[in-house]
Amino acid sequence: VIPIRRPGTPSLNQSPRTLSYSPTENAVLICSDLDGGSYELYIIPKDSVGRSDVVQDAKRGTGGSAVFIARNRFAVLEKSTSQVLVKNLKNEVVKKSSLPIPTDSIFYAGTGNLLCRS
Repeated sequence: VIPIRRPGTPSLNQSPRTLSYSPTENAVLICSDLDGGSYELYIIPKDSVGRSDVVQDAKRGTGGSAVFIARNRFAVLEKSTSQVLVKNLKNEVVKKSSLPIPTDSIFYAGTGNLLCRS
């Protein structure tokens, strides 16, 4: 169990909207509508089962949706530019792909694939 805390006053749209988990890397992606769409990436050390005091700070970013697409890669929807950014676990962009149509959300569709909702 890890605590998820957000500074500020509680209001609508601050709670997590989606959660994606990578079991091989023990990493969690949490998406919310905060700031027009954002995500937090938590990497939990494998030897910390049951200990919430060893969780590292989250890596954060903006995006409409974020989901794991491979063991150590996740995709982030950038609605403003109609692009999908593929990032590594250091939150660094490793690939950009333009989308042919406006997209509202992305979903995992098997390793290396995304399902786009427009």
